[in-house]
Amino acid sequence: MQKNNPAISIIIPCYNHGAYLMEAIDSVLASTLQDFEIIVVDDGSDEVKTINILSEIDSSRTRVIHQENRGLSAARNAGISLSSGKYILCLDADDMITPTLLEKSFHVLENCPEAGVVATPPQHFGDQNYIWRPIPFSFYQLLRENLLHASCLFRRDIWKAVGGYDENMRTGCEDWEFWIRVAKAGWKFARIDEPLFLYRKDGQSMVSETQKRRHEIFSYIQRKHPDLYAPSKQIAMFKQWFLDTLKAGEYVILLTGLLRCTLPYRLRAAMFDLCQMVCRMGGKKGSI
Repeated sequence: MQKNNPAISIIIPCYNHGAYLMEAIDSVLASTLQDFEIIVVDDGSDEVKTINILSEIDSSRTRVIHQENRGLSAARNAGISLSSGKYILCLDADDMITPTLLEKSFHVLENCPEAGVVATPPQHFGDQNYIWRPIPFSFYQLLRENLLHASCLFRRDIWKAVGGYDENMRTGCEDWEFWIRVAKAGWKFARIDEPLFLYRKDGQSMVSETQKRRHEIFSYIQRKHPDLYAPSKQIAMFKQWFLDTLKAGEYVILLTGLLRCTLPYRLRAAMFDLCQMVCRMGGKKGSI
């Protein structure tokens, strides 16, 4: 372990994902930036293979802590509370990072004090192989869908300020709700436009199960943040998003957003017609 406080703390929760855990750890160890610590949080694994792998981890660079099974949010919070890095990156035990993710993300946050989080489009691999490029970040869109993955580098101070991950969310999307609170606190989200995070697509993964519960999870988030989902707030945020997106010339994104929004039909139709007119006049910049 590092003698001085490291620049970055990597938190890897693990619950019976021992088959991929060493791949996750090795991907971090191969980073071009070496000023980090790795903390693996065993969230009560009961699989023999995983238990054996956890016992064999090299303790010179990786610290393993054990707790009863309390869920992903609790495991992340436990790891972060025991870490000492200025920046935090949470990595699931079945995912990986590319060698330059830490270095490039670190430099963004070091040189952009108003940014609290830096994201990168994930390269999906496994059952499916593709690069997921979400629409440009906006708080308005974040309230409707998770525009980020869980393994974005963020400032440790943010985690403290917003209260960590919600440990009541044990069915997934805890990172989405965490990002909402970060945005609500006023932090900016920076972006690196190259796929530096490797996300494993596995039909049996927790994320696959989460998709089935999305309505239930979204309802929970709405109940937790009634101020953000109040009609007056939504209209104000939509107007700002509309103007910002129109100004940026992201017409395709604008049209798609209008199709998805929940504004009254006549208002939505009028804005849709306006967007189509602007799109014909100014081109079709933007992609989904």
